[in-house]
Amino acid sequence: MTQEWKNATVEKAANIFFDGRVTSRTVWLQDGSKITLGIMLPGEYEFETDSIEVINVISGEMEFLLSGETLWREISGRVRSPSLLILRSR
Repeated sequence: MTQEWKNATVEKAANIFFDGRVTSRTVWLQDGSKITLGIMLPGEYEFETDSIEVINVISGEMEFLLSGETLWREISGRVRSPSLLILRSR
């Protein structure tokens, strides 16, 4: 997992969720691909997306609950999430 992107462009405008406890910025990589860099404070958050997303955890601990499931799982580096994901950040 890359910890640094060279020649990337970060959009200044933040996406702000849950009263500022979750924020994200759009990052455009040199090859034209787009990623999102997010920061989450401890708490429980529910997200609904239009498509499958890949989540990489850089630091901290996080559990997730997939739509339709009852078992919480801990994220260990990378997970593909469906359109509904509930996150519990510690």
